[in-house]
Amino acid sequence: MHCARRAISESLPLVAATLTAAACGAAAPSLAAGQDRCAAPVSHTLAADDAARIFAFNGAIYGCIDSTGVRRNLGGDGVCNLPAGRVGPVRLVGVTVGYGLRSCGVDTASSQVLVRDLARPKPLTDVPATTLPLRAESFVSVASLVG
Repeated sequence: MHCARRAISESLPLVAATLTAAACGAAAPSLAAGQDRCAAPVSHTLAADDAARIFAFNGAIYGCIDSTGVRRNLGGDGVCNLPAGRVGPVRLVGVTVGYGLRSCGVDTASSQVLVRDLARPKPLTDVPATTLPLRAESFVSVASLVG
């Protein structure tokens, strides 16, 4: 599978613009106390706001819309596991989440930066974290995201 690679300086403004645009949209109405449709027993919340929640549960990272209870599996929370990949870091704005997704092979690790509207099944943006070619024993990860 051939993936077009863009320079990181070209793709990160797109990620920031997508997150900013989501912040400017209308927020979903809050639920009354005790009506959290995204609550999962013994889950660990990574990010939350009035519209959505990102949490770790049973080896996976999920994004959930509070008003509808719609959940999306974003990837794994383990050690760079395949095929799901390891999610992190995470940035949530409304129902839009930006996150790094790291995938590992025998002697390499590559990362993607994804932006996803939790109401939709496919990511809005999916770009490589670097444009450098991956060679044996090369490791790439996303250290932080800003909105």
